[in-house]
Amino acid sequence: AGSACRGEEIWRNGRLVSDIDLMLVTRHTNPYRTRSLASIMSRFRTDGIDGGPTPLPSLRRFRTLAFYEARANGVVVWGNYDLDYLLPPMADSDLPRWEAIRVLANRMFEHLKVACGQRTPEQAVTKSYEALAEASLALEGRYRPSYKARLAELTMNPPGLLSPNAYDAAVGILRARLGEHLSIPIPCVDAARRDLLCGLRDA
Repeated sequence: AGSACRGEEIWRNGRLVSDIDLMLVTRHTNPYRTRSLASIMSRFRTDGIDGGPTPLPSLRRFRTLAFYEARANGVVVWGNYDLDYLLPPMADSDLPRWEAIRVLANRMFEHLKVACGQRTPEQAVTKSYEALAEASLALEGRYRPSYKARLAELTMNPPGLLSPNAYDAAVGILRARLGEHLSIPIPCVDAARRDLLCGLRDA
């Protein structure tokens, strides 16, 4: 799942700099299996491959941004199942408001990682404005399952959640993500954190 299955992952000088996200689908929740799979996956995290177990009942029950994207673009790389079996049909209008709040709150951890030296400020800024774009569209029932489609939706009809500065930053960062030239100065990490907090307040 994620950007790699859509061909939107980032490479620099032949090196993958974004993650390859895997969902390891299990029949049910099993703590022993979860620990075993986590141990296996830990060997590949330095190569940018990340993921963990996803119980099949969760895939079929919950409406999340990640599951919505997986249903639209996911690729089965091992196993004799297809997406129609793994995930039910899902529309953008099925996504709950909570998902917009969750993705914004989740990105606050990127700022904690900056403080701990585990992320660069630029990475936190990028993830913050990507999340603001996702949340703002989800709140209006216009979430799209790729960066390219989200950028088109943003530029066609700017969402109400974003201030003019946050909107410009989100559009600029999405364009840069898709290989276009970043035409605006990238905001500082403090400005990105303030915009995230404003998004959480208004979501």
